Amino acid sequence: MKKFTLSMAAVAAMALPGLMAPALAQSNEIVIGISVTTTGPAAALGIPERNALEFVAKEIGGVPL
Repeated sequence: MKKFTLSMAAVAAMALPGLMAPALAQSNEIVIGISVTTTGPAAALGIPERNALEFVAKEIGGVPL
């Protein structure tokens, strides 16, 4: 039983660096999310908000948004 436990621990230890790689990756892009209501009863407010996104800057300090 101990051999099985040790081998599972070894497999888990080897898998961790692969799982951590995406978290360590850096991107030269800034992602901004927005939630607006474009359908339903509040669409009268959400559609102008969506249209206003056309005026948002496309980059900040040379980094694309």
